[in-house]
Amino acid sequence: MPAQARQIILFKRKKTKGSPWSAFLRTKDGRRLERSTGETSKAAAENWCIEKLKTLDAEDAKRRPPLPGSKISKKDWTLAEYSKGFFDWDGPYVLNLKACGRRISERVALQKASIVRRLVLPRIGQLKLPEIKAAVIKNLRNNLYNEGLQGSRINQVLSCLKGILQAAEEEELIPGMPSIQRASDKARPKGILTLVEVSRLFFEYQWPDKRAKVASMLAATTGMRISEVLALKPHCLIQERREIIVATSWDSDFRRMTETTKNGRIRTLPVPVNVWSELALLIAENPHDHPDPFIFYALDREGGPRRRERPAKERPILPRHILYPLFDALKAIGVSEEERKKRNITFHSWRAFFNSSQIDAGVPIQQIQKITGHLSIEMVERYYRSEDANAVRAVQETLIAPPTLRVIPIQTLTETQSGFVTGIPF
Repeated sequence: MPAQARQIILFKRKKTKGSPWSAFLRTKDGRRLERSTGETSKAAAENWCIEKLKTLDAEDAKRRPPLPGSKISKKDWTLAEYSKGFFDWDGPYVLNLKACGRRISERVALQKASIVRRLVLPRIGQLKLPEIKAAVIKNLRNNLYNEGLQGSRINQVLSCLKGILQAAEEEELIPGMPSIQRASDKARPKGILTLVEVSRLFFEYQWPDKRAKVASMLAATTGMRISEVLALKPHCLIQERREIIVATSWDSDFRRMTETTKNGRIRTLPVPVNVWSELALLIAENPHDHPDPFIFYALDREGGPRRRERPAKERPILPRHILYPLFDALKAIGVSEEERKKRNITFHSWRAFFNSSQIDAGVPIQQIQKITGHLSIEMVERYYRSEDANAVRAVQETLIAPPTLRVIPIQTLTETQSGFVTGIPF
């Protein structure tokens, strides 16, 4: 399939035979468009989308500013003209970061392009580059604040604008870099469930979906991010030491594996006995015939209108099928939606729960940071070995320990096609 196909997601609104294909199209500047192809054949629909993207690219090229050397000087460009394509994956910003050895994902580049398009250009995009002074940036920040945007979002806007203006300064298109004062970023701390609430959540409430329950148990006892949980496969599990290697994550926006974790570091996490048993059961119960399937597998019926883009066995469960069951479980144990929002409890709260539990138990902070990935470490220290994890394991086993621990006998589980033994000695 041509390269343009990665920007196309085909689906059918009606499942009846002969109904036309529709598509989501992702343009170079990050816009996401929905179109009906009018084609009943999938191959014809793909060709229609490719030609449509070419047309959109051609229209975009006509709107681009004139090339250097033309009658209009670069110094007369507006911010909208200069920033056109600035954050494209093959644009100057990403290229400069890569050349300097700095990391950036395609998703982050798209987010930056979207922020500029939605929040910057409608307000100051018509101004010429030299007209963007400190007072203009101050007014932009204050207006965004008056519109109700949080400080963290405003600072993302300012960061994108700063990157554009720094590039303009390097090209000597502006006399100097204007000062930029960040917005107050008093982020709400993530709420933490009590041990009593956690115990009721996992050992009183009957979860309708076992995958959602095990995902929360794993995050609560290891501090893993949801993207790291979704990326887990059997080869990530170290049988002899009852540990998990976290080396990558799942990008739910692009529906693909990332090359590294969020901070680019590989780490090894100890896993408590009862959670390890539940992981082994999930692997044994996986309905997909695949040598190395996702542990938190997806089902065909969960794909929604995009499910034909990728077979369910080739992707993990959707994040919402983990998050919403967690919210339902909280409601069932007495944490209402209003209280949950007030306490700011999300799936990411399990990281705060894990950190706080370990710190309260006296585990050295350096060990905790190696597990959660908050500390930059040298390559020789990137694996957290089991001999260092005794203190962490001792706390883990008490976090969500059931009244009677159930251990899966080895002989009840079998080997997969890849030779991975799901029955692991505990």
